[in-house]
Amino acid sequence: MRFGSATSNNLQDWWKDQSGDTVQYLEDPLPTLEEDIHRIRNNQESLQESFDMVLKMMVELYNKAGLVHGALTAADILTDGCLIDVAQAMDKNLPGAFDFLYKDCISIFEFFKSSGLNESMDTNMDPERMFRNITGSDYEHPIETRNIQLDLDMETRIIERKSERSRLNRINHLATRQLNSNEAA
Repeated sequence: MRFGSATSNNLQDWWKDQSGDTVQYLEDPLPTLEEDIHRIRNNQESLQESFDMVLKMMVELYNKAGLVHGALTAADILTDGCLIDVAQAMDKNLPGAFDFLYKDCISIFEFFKSSGLNESMDTNMDPERMFRNITGSDYEHPIETRNIQLDLDMETRIIERKSERSRLNRINHLATRQLNSNEAA
């Protein structure tokens, strides 16, 4: 497995990752998938090969290195399968790592979908199936569930405030009418 950093020039040339594989520092990396998309866009075979390469890389990063990238985009993947900008990668056992891995799956899925990959060509071509392929388990959507609950709670408070304001406005209006009618009489 190869990792590189497009931004750091002071790193050593070689490291060992957790599995004992050599990890190479790349000084002059190849173009990223994002930069090379014009060449493979709408070519189903090339897109499928690139998708398979990325999925394999995500599986190896998770299962061999025990890491989740956490901010993976097509700009972080070189065309030869090298992963760059892994400084923010986290241990797969940390709290929230599943959420970040799922976000990585969504990011990669959206990239390939927008690039023209036909979803029917690969059974792993949606974020849930990608996640399952990488981890061997289903993703439970705690972030989305929490966000939905927060949205519902906020909406309920807004409705309650509007109802209270409306009730107070009606009381104020009735009191004003009563005062005006008393003054007129």
